[in-house]
Amino acid sequence: MNVELVTNERRIKRALAKSTCKNFTIINEGLVMVKFMPKKIIQNKPMYTGFVALELSKVLMYEFHYKHIQSIWR
Repeated sequence: MNVELVTNERRIKRALAKSTCKNFTIINEGLVMVKFMPKKIIQNKPMYTGFVALELSKVLMYEFHYKHIQSIWR
């Protein structure tokens, strides 16, 4: 997690407008702590939705091949 301590009101508005801003905490009247999510996400695990989409497309292609194409070529 990235943390930024901000004292300028203009800079606070800019920091809160970022898409990676997670939340903020007002420490005192002139100091705000803004927490950001990491910009880069490391995905070292499989994406299950992508895996399922590929498996369903394989099933569809196999069914088409064995039910339609092979019946034409026999």
